[in-house]
Amino acid sequence: MDITVAQASIFVAMLSLIGTILGLVITSGKESKKDAVAKEHRLTVMEGNQFTKEDRLCLAESLLNTRFLMRIIESEAARALKNPLHLDGVLNDIQLNGLAPTMKALKPSVKTDFISYLVKAAGGRSKNKAEKARMLIGMIKLQEEQT
Repeated sequence: MDITVAQASIFVAMLSLIGTILGLVITSGKESKKDAVAKEHRLTVMEGNQFTKEDRLCLAESLLNTRFLMRIIESEAARALKNPLHLDGVLNDIQLNGLAPTMKALKPSVKTDFISYLVKAAGGRSKNKAEKARMLIGMIKLQEEQT
C-alpha cells in the first residue's frame, strides 16, 4: 500500500492536533489551580483588611477620582435639565452644592416634584436630557439606599 504525500501530511497534522489538545488538557488544570490560589490569597488579604500603604493610597485615589467624576456628572446633568419651572433653583443648587446636600435640604413636596420631573425628562424625546435625567435618578436612588 503506497502512502501519498497528501496522506502523510494529513497524518502528521492529525498527530499534531492530538498532541496540542492533550497538552492543553494536561496544563489547564495546573493553571486554574494557580489562579485559584492567587484569588484565595487576594480574598484573604481583603477580608483581613491587610492592605499595604500603597494599596490604601491607590484605593483613596480611586475613590477621589470617582467622587470627582460624579460631581462633574451631577453638574452637567443639572445644566442639561434646565427648565422654566420652579425646579431651576433645585438644579442650580445641585450645580453649586452637589446632589446629596441639595436632596437633603429639599422639602418633601419639592423633592417629589423634582423626581417626577426627572422621570418625565427620562422618557422625553431629547436623548441628551433623557440620559442626564436617568443618571440623576440613579444617583438619587443610590444615595437613598446608602442612608
